[in-house]
Amino acid sequence: MPDRRRHVPANGDLAAVFRDFAHRRCDRYAPLYAQLGAGIAGDPDLLTLAANAAPGQSAPDLMLAAVHYLLASEPGHPLACHYPTLADSPISGGAFPLFRHFCMQRRSQLTQLIGTRYVQTNEVRRCCYLLPAVMLAAQLAGRPLALIEPGTSAGLNLTLDSYAYDYGPGLSFGEPAAPLILRCRLRGHQRLPPNLVMPRIGWRAGIDLHPLQPTDPADAAWLRALVWADHRERAALLDSALTVAAAAPAIPVHAGEAAEVLPRLVTTAPAELAVCIFHTAFLAHLPRLDRQRFEHLIAVLSAVRPIYWVQAEPLPDPADPRLRLTICQDGQITGRWPLGHYHPHGAWLEWLAGTSCG
Repeated sequence: MPDRRRHVPANGDLAAVFRDFAHRRCDRYAPLYAQLGAGIAGDPDLLTLAANAAPGQSAPDLMLAAVHYLLASEPGHPLACHYPTLADSPISGGAFPLFRHFCMQRRSQLTQLIGTRYVQTNEVRRCCYLLPAVMLAAQLAGRPLALIEPGTSAGLNLTLDSYAYDYGPGLSFGEPAAPLILRCRLRGHQRLPPNLVMPRIGWRAGIDLHPLQPTDPADAAWLRALVWADHRERAALLDSALTVAAAAPAIPVHAGEAAEVLPRLVTTAPAELAVCIFHTAFLAHLPRLDRQRFEHLIAVLSAVRPIYWVQAEPLPDPADPRLRLTICQDGQITGRWPLGHYHPHGAWLEWLAGTSCG
């Protein structure tokens, strides 16, 4: 079980986290958040606010989401004019003084939000790199899937088969009339395997410490706040995915630690289906020992039934493909394939796995 005890890092350490966020993760991709992240890194008062984040949480994502959440309810505030998700013609540059003033005026609200909320993104375009891996798992299994997603948030990625996908000229999946079309650019020389088809999914379930309901206005508002304010298109995709979810039968999302809930779901999934567990940036929020225990648990559970395991997680060496498919059976790993690199928010996919993993 992850250690939930509060640990407040030294401001110097947290400053380095914000500098890395600003320069490596944002930079030109998210210029507003790059500006704000760099400003927070040099401001002791704001770093003290950010230090309220729970262990394992990304303090930059959490603090900026908390501000985004409050600012969305104050569209007339001058700071909102700098946020592309809140302004039709956002102002470029000069946001940090307004940002700092906003934070200092709402210190108690932000302390509460940062200290009690979690980074629970439902970046629906991540389905663009999950889909080929799940399709491959279904092909190897030779039967419909039971999907289980630890760290599912509001479960929007569990309905990946209800969206349409456009990977460029001549390569698409799903119904063209689907209510949401996700576009992803393929990089590199390798094409997706030509024999992949949309998976048949007969059962699905999610796990989250604090499940969010896509039909709950407060939960939807928090999900929107977690979208980086630079990215209006991502916010529009989230709103479309929420609309799709609201019109579909609710997917059960079980509250609790993944390591405690997962064994029950694996054993209760219909026997005629192949179990496929997938997750994106879930292990990154667990302490090292808990990550190791979870990875060992997958192999242990495969003694009950085979498990097709799709991971899209950060790795120590960025050169290693982050998208991976592992097959576990009879309590051990029987196959492991690196499938590709991807943009964290699904803008592009570089497939590396050749035409078959069989």
